[in-house]
Amino acid sequence: MLAQSILLFTILFAAQADRVNFRIISVRTEAKAVELRARILAGESFEALAKENSTDSSAAAGGFMGPFALADLRQELRTGLSGLAPGQVSPAVKMGAEFVLLQLVAPEEADWASANGAAAEALQKRRYPEAAAAFSKAVQLAEKFGADDDRLGQSLNGLAETYRLQENFSGAGSVHRRILSIRWSGTSNTGDLAVADLVDRFVDVLTLAYFRSGQFGEALKRYQDALNRTPAGE
Repeated sequence: MLAQSILLFTILFAAQADRVNFRIISVRTEAKAVELRARILAGESFEALAKENSTDSSAAAGGFMGPFALADLRQELRTGLSGLAPGQVSPAVKMGAEFVLLQLVAPEEADWASANGAAAEALQKRRYPEAAAAFSKAVQLAEKFGADDDRLGQSLNGLAETYRLQENFSGAGSVHRRILSIRWSGTSNTGDLAVADLVDRFVDVLTLAYFRSGQFGEALKRYQDALNRTPAGE
């Protein structure tokens, strides 16, 4: 039984290892590729720079591609990805008439990127129930990266926008409350009931403003009262 389990694990691991997810930036000159790589290594987002600069069709998705079997990739891509750890960026690789940068994507990030991308596509096509379900899944996956991670923020913002377009008052309010709680979660505010109440009241104002509800004026007054109770400088 143990030998069978080890064999099964080996087969599954080999199958996963043979498939890769990655991001790509494609530009027309080597100088541009070298410049973008330096900016990424200095801390800028590969995904954001792909959206702004890449000529590849994957640019709108932040350069995300995959999963692919390694054997199905062009030799230049296999060479560029060889030896990279997740998150690392390749040197400029010449591919045809262009130069590309490659970033290996870890399986858990690939799962999030796939879910978030599907949600964004459904939202763009106005398939709101599908978008809400996909963004909810993306939020769950992004939670593994930490509360302050940009990926969680992206998915929460997408979910809030979906609920707004659905005119789902309670859903939008819940997501806005969470977003603001994350942004307002400094250690100096921990356990401060005035700050927590301020977040709740601001969410009410923000959400009601979306729908131009008749309750807007009352919500605004509650927010102003909460603001007056919040310690100065918070």
